[in-house]
Amino acid sequence: LWKESEIESILRQTFALVESEDILYLYGDPVYALSYGIIGPYRATLTHALTPYEQALNVKMSSY
Repeated sequence: LWKESEIESILRQTFALVESEDILYLYGDPVYALSYGIIGPYRATLTHALTPYEQALNVKMSSY
């Protein structure tokens, strides 16, 4: 569906007309997070623990 919808192309065209500080992102499943214009949940790594803000945002967004 991702490829058929051509949403990535639409996002690229739309964002080309917007100042970088005004760009909005779509929140998606982690599998799509590496796609243009899509963000997913924050992830902790060995060198980066999640901040309270990142943890709270993950909890809030997962409820949607």
